[in-house]
Amino acid sequence: MDNSVTIDREVAESRQLGTSSSPLQSSASGRTSSGTYLRIPPSLPPTKTTLDLDAYLAWVAGHPISLRPMEQRLLVLLSNSPNRVVAAEDLVVALYGSIDRDAGRVRLRRLVTDIRKRLGEEFAQRLRTVHKIGLVLVTAGDTQEER
Repeated sequence: MDNSVTIDREVAESRQLGTSSSPLQSSASGRTSSGTYLRIPPSLPPTKTTLDLDAYLAWVAGHPISLRPMEQRLLVLLSNSPNRVVAAEDLVVALYGSIDRDAGRVRLRRLVTDIRKRLGEEFAQRLRTVHKIGLVLVTAGDTQEER
Protein backbone atom coordinates (compact mmCIF):
# COMPACT_ATOMS: atom_id res chain seq x y z
CA MET A 1 0.00 0.00 0.00
CA ASP A 2 1.30 3.44 -0.90
CA ASN A 3 1.48 5.67 2.17
CA SER A 4 1.66 8.95 0.28
CA VAL A 5 -1.12 11.21 1.49
CA THR A 6 -1.99 14.56 0.04
CA ILE A 7 -4.10 16.85 2.16
CA ASP A 8 -5.36 18.69 -0.89
CA ARG A 9 -6.69 16.48 -3.69
CA GLU A 10 -5.93 19.07 -6.36
CA VAL A 11 -2.27 19.08 -5.35
CA ALA A 12 -2.25 15.28 -5.55
CA GLU A 13 -3.53 15.36 -9.10
CA SER A 14 -1.14 18.07 -10.25
CA ARG A 15 1.96 16.72 -8.50
CA GLN A 16 4.30 14.98 -10.87
CA LEU A 17 6.90 12.79 -9.16
CA GLY A 18 9.85 11.19 -10.89
CA THR A 19 10.20 7.43 -11.24
CA SER A 20 12.28 7.16 -8.10
CA SER A 21 10.50 6.88 -4.76
CA SER A 22 13.53 8.33 -3.00
CA PRO A 23 13.30 11.93 -1.81
CA LEU A 24 16.90 12.46 -2.86
CA GLN A 25 17.77 12.64 -6.54
CA SER A 26 20.79 13.99 -8.33
CA SER A 27 18.79 15.59 -11.14
CA ALA A 28 16.51 17.78 -9.03
CA SER A 29 17.14 21.26 -7.71
CA GLY A 30 17.93 22.06 -4.10
CA ARG A 31 21.25 20.76 -2.80
CA THR A 32 21.37 19.26 0.69
CA SER A 33 24.26 19.50 3.15
CA SER A 34 25.41 15.98 2.24
CA GLY A 35 25.97 17.03 -1.36
CA THR A 36 22.93 15.23 -2.76
CA TYR A 37 19.97 16.97 -4.32
CA LEU A 38 16.52 17.16 -2.82
CA ARG A 39 13.51 16.52 -5.04
CA ILE A 40 11.27 19.60 -5.06
CA PRO A 41 7.62 19.05 -6.04
CA PRO A 42 6.56 21.36 -8.85
CA SER A 43 4.35 24.35 -8.14
CA LEU A 44 2.97 23.60 -4.70
CA PRO A 45 0.59 26.33 -3.62
CA PRO A 46 2.10 28.22 -0.66
CA THR A 47 -0.78 27.42 1.72
CA LYS A 48 -1.03 23.67 1.08
CA THR A 49 0.52 20.91 3.15
CA THR A 50 1.42 17.73 1.34
CA LEU A 51 2.61 14.54 3.02
CA ASP A 52 4.89 12.02 1.37
CA LEU A 53 4.82 9.37 4.08
CA ASP A 54 6.89 6.84 2.15
CA ALA A 55 9.72 9.37 2.02
CA TYR A 56 9.12 10.64 5.60
CA LEU A 57 8.55 14.15 4.24
CA ALA A 58 5.99 16.89 4.62
CA TRP A 59 5.90 19.82 2.21
CA VAL A 60 4.70 22.95 3.98
CA ALA A 61 4.42 26.09 1.84
CA GLY A 62 6.76 24.45 -0.67
CA HIS A 63 9.45 23.66 1.91
CA PRO A 64 10.36 20.09 2.88
CA ILE A 65 10.16 19.06 6.54
CA SER A 66 11.51 15.67 7.56
CA LEU A 67 9.05 13.61 9.54
CA ARG A 68 10.30 11.80 12.61
CA PRO A 69 9.58 8.04 12.66
CA MET A 70 6.80 8.25 15.29
CA GLU A 71 5.22 11.20 13.45
CA GLN A 72 5.22 9.19 10.25
CA ARG A 73 3.73 6.12 11.96
CA LEU A 74 0.91 8.16 13.50
CA LEU A 75 0.12 9.90 10.21
CA VAL A 76 0.08 6.55 8.40
CA LEU A 77 -2.38 5.16 10.96
CA LEU A 78 -4.64 8.19 10.62
CA SER A 79 -4.37 8.35 6.83
CA ASN A 80 -5.54 4.74 6.59
CA SER A 81 -8.91 5.98 7.94
CA PRO A 82 -9.32 9.52 6.59
CA ASN A 83 -12.24 11.52 7.99
CA ARG A 84 -12.88 8.83 10.61
CA VAL A 85 -12.12 8.91 14.30
CA VAL A 86 -9.36 6.50 15.32
CA ALA A 87 -9.54 5.58 19.00
CA ALA A 88 -6.71 6.93 21.15
CA GLU A 89 -6.35 3.51 22.79
CA ASP A 90 -5.78 1.88 19.39
CA LEU A 91 -3.21 4.52 18.45
CA VAL A 92 -1.33 4.12 21.74
CA VAL A 93 -1.14 0.33 21.32
CA ALA A 94 -0.04 0.64 17.67
CA LEU A 95 2.60 3.26 18.44
CA TYR A 96 3.91 2.26 21.85
CA GLY A 97 2.83 -1.32 22.48
CA SER A 98 1.86 -2.43 25.96
CA ILE A 99 2.62 0.78 27.82
CA ASP A 100 0.73 2.17 30.81
CA ARG A 101 -2.53 3.71 29.59
CA ASP A 102 -1.94 7.15 31.11
CA ALA A 103 1.69 7.29 29.97
CA GLY A 104 0.61 6.32 26.47
CA ARG A 105 -2.01 9.08 26.33
CA VAL A 106 0.56 11.64 27.50
CA ARG A 107 3.02 10.50 24.82
CA LEU A 108 0.32 10.57 22.13
CA ARG A 109 -0.82 14.05 23.18
CA ARG A 110 2.81 15.30 23.03
CA LEU A 111 3.33 13.70 19.62
CA VAL A 112 0.20 15.37 18.22
CA THR A 113 1.29 18.73 19.66
CA ASP A 114 4.71 18.38 18.01
CA ILE A 115 3.16 17.49 14.64
CA ARG A 116 0.79 20.46 14.77
CA LYS A 117 3.63 22.86 15.61
CA ARG A 118 5.99 21.50 12.98
CA LEU A 119 3.48 21.30 10.12
CA GLY A 120 1.73 24.60 10.69
CA GLU A 121 -1.74 26.00 11.24
CA GLU A 122 -3.28 24.69 8.00
CA PHE A 123 -2.39 21.11 8.89
CA ALA A 124 -3.21 21.57 12.59
CA GLN A 125 -6.81 22.36 11.61
CA ARG A 126 -7.01 19.04 9.78
CA LEU A 127 -5.54 16.93 12.59
CA ARG A 128 -8.39 17.06 15.07
CA THR A 129 -8.83 15.69 18.56
CA VAL A 130 -12.19 14.21 19.50
CA HIS A 131 -12.24 14.74 23.26
CA LYS A 132 -11.76 11.49 25.25
CA ILE A 133 -12.21 9.38 22.10
CA GLY A 134 -9.36 9.76 19.61
CA LEU A 135 -8.02 11.59 16.58
CA VAL A 136 -9.23 12.23 13.05
CA LEU A 137 -7.30 13.38 9.98
CA VAL A 138 -9.68 15.49 7.90
CA THR A 139 -8.98 15.59 4.18
CA ALA A 140 -9.38 18.70 2.04
CA GLY A 141 -12.95 19.53 1.18
CA ASP A 142 -14.27 18.09 4.43
CA THR A 143 -13.35 20.86 6.86
CA GLN A 144 -16.18 22.73 8.52
CA GLU A 145 -15.00 26.06 7.12
CA GLU A 146 -15.37 24.74 3.56
CA ARG A 147 -18.92 23.40 4.00
